Formats: sequence, structure tokens, C-alpha cells
Amino acid sequence: MLNNLTRDLTGLKPSVWNYYGDIDGDGHVGRDDFRLLKNAFLANHSATELQSILASVPEPTGVSLAAVVGFLVVARHRAVA
Repeated sequence: MLNNLTRDLTGLKPSVWNYYGDIDGDGHVGRDDFRLLKNAFLANHSATELQSILASVPEPTGVSLAAVVGFLVVARHRAVA
């Protein structure tokens, strides 16, 4: 849903709008769709679970740092071998 936020889906078949995150069926992925998703999640789970899921998403710099470290480890391993 995040990748398609504010995306206009009117050029696509309405049958695929839900796949792109258009939950309310208006042909546009926006805040209303996120609210519907959040409310559906909270109807079946606690707010604490939602907070823990959101907190477990790594920030982009952390992911980038891990990728650089992994690359350096592989490069060093190949240089030694």
C-alpha cells in the first residue's frame, strides 16, 4: 500500500484496485484506504500489536548499513580466498 500511496488507479481494471491498496474502491490509494486497513487490523488485534509491528520495521539507514557491512564481508572473503 505504501508504494502506491496517492496513486491514481483509474487506468486499471477495478478488479485489481484492491491489490494495489485501494480498499474503498474509489480508484485512488489514499489516507481513507489506510484508515480502513488500520481499523480492520485493530478490530482483530490490539493497538499494542500494531505499535510493535510498526516499531519492528527497520529504518532505511539501518538496512543500508547492514547491506554495506554484508557487501564488505563478502568482498573480504573473496579477497582472502
